[in-house]
Amino acid sequence: MCGLSCYVANSSCHGDLLTSLEAIKHRGPDHSEIKTHKITDWEIGLGHNRLSIIDLDARSNQPFTDESGFYTIIYNGEIYNFQDLKKELPSVEFRTQSDTEVVLELYMKYGVSMLRKLEGMFAFVILDQRTNKLIACRDSLGIKPLYYYYSEEKSGLFIASELKALFAYKDVVKKIDKSSFAEFFLNGFLYEPDTGFNNVKKLPPGCYAEINLDDRQLKMGIEEFCDLRSEFHERCDIESIENLLKDQIDKHLVSDVPLGLFFSGGIDSSLILSRIRGKIDPVTFRPDRLSIRKAGIHDDYYYAEKIAGKFNVSLRTILMDNGGSSAFLKEITDIAYHVEEPIADYTFIASRLISNYARREHYKVMLSGMGADELFAGYNRYLLVNKKSFYQLLLPFVKLIGKYSKRFSKKTDRFIRFFKKGDFIWRYSAVVGVFSKSEVERLLRNNKDFNRYSDKLNLILEKVQNYSDLKKSMYLDIYGFLSHNFTVADTSSMLEGLELRVPLATKRIAKYSFSLPDTCLING
Repeated sequence: MCGLSCYVANSSCHGDLLTSLEAIKHRGPDHSEIKTHKITDWEIGLGHNRLSIIDLDARSNQPFTDESGFYTIIYNGEIYNFQDLKKELPSVEFRTQSDTEVVLELYMKYGVSMLRKLEGMFAFVILDQRTNKLIACRDSLGIKPLYYYYSEEKSGLFIASELKALFAYKDVVKKIDKSSFAEFFLNGFLYEPDTGFNNVKKLPPGCYAEINLDDRQLKMGIEEFCDLRSEFHERCDIESIENLLKDQIDKHLVSDVPLGLFFSGGIDSSLILSRIRGKIDPVTFRPDRLSIRKAGIHDDYYYAEKIAGKFNVSLRTILMDNGGSSAFLKEITDIAYHVEEPIADYTFIASRLISNYARREHYKVMLSGMGADELFAGYNRYLLVNKKSFYQLLLPFVKLIGKYSKRFSKKTDRFIRFFKKGDFIWRYSAVVGVFSKSEVERLLRNNKDFNRYSDKLNLILEKVQNYSDLKKSMYLDIYGFLSHNFTVADTSSMLEGLELRVPLATKRIAKYSFSLPDTCLING
């Protein structure tokens, strides 16, 4: 994993580029470098911080330029099938063993169509001086972040791995987007591509942007290169699913540095452990029992211990202490500074703590089961969406529980709101979100933002409008709930200079799961 920063402007931003890279030094502590170019009327700067994972030699440092000098790439991610793709380039004499060079050579041979061949998590920018174009792209599920600020008025484009790197450029205006308040209070996150700041966006998952540097006025066109929709399967083939999972997990083990596994004892990380036991050490939290009891939440350590025993593997544990109220307030400040986007997820602290532990134990790469719940309909809300008719019969009993039990009142309120709303978007927002629409109305008193929110989600769902409500929920989560989780995981792990891989959240698994009948994902 790495950090990248890039600009296209009508004057040099060399100093800002250096400041930008320094702001995200944690993403790539092994090497930092910049290259600048002038094409027609435009100044272009490419900067990169490297965390060395594959081919640790300095020859793979970035920005990486081919031998002709016409093509340069800055790249953050891992391409798990790069060795297979290398075979498509038999005439190329490779100077490195890295996936970076393979990606660049593939672009030189196939152009942007090569993006469909890539399996992995990635965000990269390629400067093509043969056609005078700049290409920026992001992986199919948006695992790796890529932010951009595009201003027609100032005629400039700025791209970076984190918002703080973007705001290091003086021409990037940092202004809160107040129209996103309603969406944030409804969900606790923002659906992509919005970030909560005016004119600052994320490049959508599975998309690339193309900028023509011959034009006097910068124009940015965004195109999709990956469609997660697939032909429907008539039946549930467990053997095919199992073989696919094994293949995807195995591909995520390619590394020239030690790997570990973040292990919770849940189904997702247990599936990974069952495949890699004996090869990789599992790491888990052992929470402070008193704190758990006070918080009234469940301790999952028991499950992690039982599963590790079943597979006969030693379990590395971290004792987590809440540190008291003063520590909590400091943590809130840290989350705001490091994540920068509006979130309502406190898992950042736990994720950073366990990443810090892994890094101190000399791991550079950790696997996680993240994303499996979204791609295999593992959350309870999916059950509610899928079995709506059945749960509607329980409505009178749920109302009684909510009336006489304050402990469950918020959950029962969500449940009831789900059946009150006619439109799918508002029904799903009721169960995935934080505040109800009426609560947000009392907070903001502005109905225009609700219309904006509804239009935005309808646009996301346009491609899957003929799909079931279950599939619509899963599809929305790729741009919302899952995207938000990836953001928290990426910032917390990269803050400790750690690469986080998610072998159960891949393009191939996503396409397969979207093709399965609903009864295969939820049956009973």
